[in-house]
Amino acid sequence: LTASAQRFVKTFNTVAAMLAANPNDVHTNIVVAGYYSANDGGGGEFVYNGSSTTATNWGTVFKPTSFDGRFLRQNVERFNVKQFGARGDGTTDDATQFTNAIAVANGREVYLPASTYRIGTQLSFVTTFAGTYTNGLKIVGDGSEKTILDTRVASAALIRVDTDAVSAARFQRGVLLSGFQITGSVGNPASADGISLRHAYDVRIDDVRIRNLTGTGILITATEGDTDGCNQVAISNSRIEVCAGWGINVNCSSGVNE
Repeated sequence: LTASAQRFVKTFNTVAAMLAANPNDVHTNIVVAGYYSANDGGGGEFVYNGSSTTATNWGTVFKPTSFDGRFLRQNVERFNVKQFGARGDGTTDDATQFTNAIAVANGREVYLPASTYRIGTQLSFVTTFAGTYTNGLKIVGDGSEKTILDTRVASAALIRVDTDAVSAARFQRGVLLSGFQITGSVGNPASADGISLRHAYDVRIDDVRIRNLTGTGILITATEGDTDGCNQVAISNSRIEVCAGWGINVNCSSGVNE
């Protein structure tokens, strides 16, 4: 904040405290120390816009508890899951917070700070659009030994990339999955896969470790051929181990060579 703006800064320890406040007493500029507690990684700078009616997304847009208008997060360059309320304590299910961050990012980078995140519902980014290409899912952590995703998702992949296209060449382009680990070592669910790719073009998977799953590590699917087959998939500096299914399964339907 500029020197003149700092004269009108209101500070809160938590997001809940900010939401409970009277925005008319806040001035305009707000600094929040954390989401649930100070220094938990979920804080940041906000402004209050009294005329905004943008839907609350629990990460970048918040409605005050008893007033109209919105608190709007500032200086968002990438979408930090802890700023959407993910706890990363290895116990709390953070799937809703991840899903919110992925939806708001809409193809921009979702950042996973070093922590262990328990995920109980599939993280699905399935795009709907007209045309050939749209921005692909981007999830970046602090390293495959620092950012851990403890999957509790049964009979599905933890991360799913796809489009809604049927017999149409529509692709997510520029998918980036980097710097995290998917593990089923705690409470391993049945038939749990790691990553599922379909309708994806220019995919980079780097520094990703997948281990101890009851299913396949990375599943690449093509049922139609050119209209849904993945293309230019690069996997580097990654490790897939102790999975009951395949490490990498390129699964094409009969007669499809893709």
